[in-house]
Amino acid sequence: MLKIGLNVCYEYIYFWKNIIHIHRCKRLFLNFCANKMLTIFFLLIASNFVLAGMKFNIVAKLNQHMLRADFNRTLNSMPILNSPNATLVQKCAEYEKLLESEYTTMTMCKDLLDNLELNATSKEHGLVLNVLEAFKDVKDAYKGRYELRATKIIEVLKQAMGVREALYPLGLKSFFP
Repeated sequence: MLKIGLNVCYEYIYFWKNIIHIHRCKRLFLNFCANKMLTIFFLLIASNFVLAGMKFNIVAKLNQHMLRADFNRTLNSMPILNSPNATLVQKCAEYEKLLESEYTTMTMCKDLLDNLELNATSKEHGLVLNVLEAFKDVKDAYKGRYELRATKIIEVLKQAMGVREALYPLGLKSFFP
């Protein structure tokens, strides 16, 4: 009777030992899965911060360039453009300097949109491409006819200011409207 009791006791202990072992394996497996999921989640978050950092770096460089271009416009070009003594040739030359500066800005805006993978169907990308096309058209237009050339450059610069306003939600700043 004692032997039967011990066998039952051993079987009972063995049964619970297996159950505990199964639960331990299950717990280890769940911990392993949880750690993998945590790792995947961490990698997703880290990659998001890396992409946001890249976007921030590009936007910061673009804002810095725009600030330099705007200060250049304010300090150097505007006194000549507003001067009644400046000749039409001087004014047209200053407008061309502004055009080159703004062309660089719009090229950087296009690079920003390409890096953010905003495709050609987005409104902002279409605006930038239209302005860049207008820049290319105005470079060769009205050579020697300064009034018409200056007028055309002013129209293109106004379009570029519209692009700056459209890109404001991406973090771009227009320091001087």
